[in-house]
Amino acid sequence: MHLLFERAMLWGMIEVDRNIIELVHLRGGSRRLRRPLVLTPEQYQNLMWRLDEPHRTMVTVAMCTGLRASEILALRWEDINFESGVVLVQRGVVNGRIGQVKTEASADDIPLAQEFSKILLDWKSKTARKNAGLVFQSPVTGGCYYAGIIQQGYLRPVGDGTKGSWLAYIPAYLP
Repeated sequence: MHLLFERAMLWGMIEVDRNIIELVHLRGGSRRLRRPLVLTPEQYQNLMWRLDEPHRTMVTVAMCTGLRASEILALRWEDINFESGVVLVQRGVVNGRIGQVKTEASADDIPLAQEFSKILLDWKSKTARKNAGLVFQSPVTGGCYYAGIIQQGYLRPVGDGTKGSWLAYIPAYLP
């Protein structure tokens, strides 16, 4: 019956009682186009070796927490409670604007391991004097970084290489 009423609203046979776009469903529209790349510990170490700050710490936060890039870039120091060992995820950034997290389930506390706390405290000591509350503050704008610029300008060149797997050309850079 639910589907029958959905179609009746879509075809204009009965009054639409919500946003009309909610009636449109695309088969496979929410399917991933590509499988996500999962790094091995060796790939992660090779990647970290080639990244400079702040990108190295950003990637470490991503690997240790599983947060989205938008959530990492919107993190503020007050979101991190070093005493109780948790990170509160409550906002994300899209196109330089801080707002709500992508989904309601994303707003959560994430446990903070002691070793990971040390990395964050080290980063905080390096940036505290110039930082206005954001864990990762852009030196250009003074606000949030843009995830697309970081991905295209720093992470992909380090991760992809010119052709094939990025692991194929890393040994050439090793001492």
